[in-house]
Amino acid sequence: MSRIVRIDTLHEGDRHSCAANGNGIRVVVWWLGCSIGCKGCHNVDYWNFDNDKYPEFSEDHINKVIDETNEYEKLYSGLSILGGEPFELQNIKNVIKLCERYKSELTEKNIWIWSGY
Repeated sequence: MSRIVRIDTLHEGDRHSCAANGNGIRVVVWWLGCSIGCKGCHNVDYWNFDNDKYPEFSEDHINKVIDETNEYEKLYSGLSILGGEPFELQNIKNVIKLCERYKSELTEKNIWIWSGY
């Protein structure tokens, strides 16, 4: 099971995040959980995998990312994925699922992923 902290768009969440996490304006997905524990990490609050305060990742989240990008296609340059750690075993399957669908439907958009690996 993987959880996300939030999805930031120009209309919901932290709008600053949409411009601070990659080139241009981006939809940003924050994953929960990290076992690396990098010194100086900016997102220590997202290390705990077991925080049920955050929702389990679902197809609805993928649809939200795709729909938002399609609706404002001229504004968004791509998708940014952060954490926690997107490449943790608990997260990787759903990160790949999101990325594959995003690129299959939005071929001109790019994906940036921040990782401690």
